[in-house]
Amino acid sequence: MEIPYQPQPYQAEIENDTTRFKVVIIGRRGGKTEMAINIILDKAMSNPGLYWILAPYYGQVKDIVWIRLKTLLKNDPYWKYNEVELSAYHTLRQTRIVLKGADKPDSLRGIGLKGVILDECRDIRETAWTSVVRPMLIDSNGWAMFISTPKGRNWLYDLYIKGLDEKELEWKGWHFPTNINKYIPAEEIKQTKQDMSERLFRQEIMAEFLDDETSVFKGVRKCAIATLKSPIEGRFYVMGVDLAKSHDFTVLNVIDALTREVVAFDRFQDIRWPEQKGRIQFLANKYNNALVWLDATGVGDPIFDDLQVSGVSIEGFKFTNESKQQLVEQLAIAIEQRLITFPNINVITQELMQFEYSITKGGKIVYSAPEGKHDDCVISLGLAVWGIKNYLQSAQAIERRIDEQEPIDKVSQGEPVEVGTGGYKISGY
Repeated sequence: MEIPYQPQPYQAEIENDTTRFKVVIIGRRGGKTEMAINIILDKAMSNPGLYWILAPYYGQVKDIVWIRLKTLLKNDPYWKYNEVELSAYHTLRQTRIVLKGADKPDSLRGIGLKGVILDECRDIRETAWTSVVRPMLIDSNGWAMFISTPKGRNWLYDLYIKGLDEKELEWKGWHFPTNINKYIPAEEIKQTKQDMSERLFRQEIMAEFLDDETSVFKGVRKCAIATLKSPIEGRFYVMGVDLAKSHDFTVLNVIDALTREVVAFDRFQDIRWPEQKGRIQFLANKYNNALVWLDATGVGDPIFDDLQVSGVSIEGFKFTNESKQQLVEQLAIAIEQRLITFPNINVITQELMQFEYSITKGGKIVYSAPEGKHDDCVISLGLAVWGIKNYLQSAQAIERRIDEQEPIDKVSQGEPVEVGTGGYKISGY
């Protein structure tokens, strides 16, 4: 069969190498899945037997690899499929390719495995390799390839270092950032760097092994230098509000839009909704009718409406996985670049330093507090930073209108203006 696949130079180098165990560390969208599928097809057809592609999750390997594999094989009538087992069998060559998920350990059994590709193996437990897969390669003298972005210095890091050791004749390692893939525009990489925190960019795009792999916020201690302050007449403030859910806390953070420092903080639990609304309204009024950005997802909807009716300047933030990712990564950038400061309050700094992320079976990034911990301070601070960024963008838009000589006298005088947030003319972020 002919496969419409032309490997790029780095892919050809890996495919043509005869080392038994290969460790390929590569950035996201580096072309690893396409390479893995074509390598497994080539091996299965040239040396018939049993071959696996093993991913962290069954759903991941089904959604990403299975459809693409069948697309390549559809023109060969000798390939027969089993949708339940995620297997393809070539009746003429008597060779089999099976897709597996490491989250189903009972399925990781077989006889005479000739080759296996462990895809995104950073999220596969080491025992899946050492206790299950590796012994299955003994009888057939089978091979294995580990392809993944890095995640801390775990067992994958150990294998990669092993692959760099010239004394380990059966092992070889490669490292490629995302831009090795010629089909990814340089502008896309540049934009991704702006949208990601430095740490996440270095790990996911530059494919660097970093310590403390799940940490999201870098430089927390350097930003924990502010002090709580009383409101200053004429200043504009933004408040982020994360409402309590279940056993969580309601947290309020107030940021001075001019100095970008947290000047007020409140955290409480087990208080009835009317009292919570009263505390939010009181703090907003105290800080010059601060603009409130509130988590308006689910339980926040009626509180948002009540606060709006009571005269609070308020904006609602609807949380989805995508919007939360944007909010968290904007906060991470603000902390890394010291664009904000906050008091050295233990609960704030601890939540920021404990906050982590994981990769779903579909390859999406999910941010959250560790199991049993809280992220209320993180979300409240993120909402305040989100509000400041949106406010400053509105102010800068007005500045551009001033440059175009539109008549906005109040702005030129430094007085309050209506820009959707009741803000002031302020430059920079």
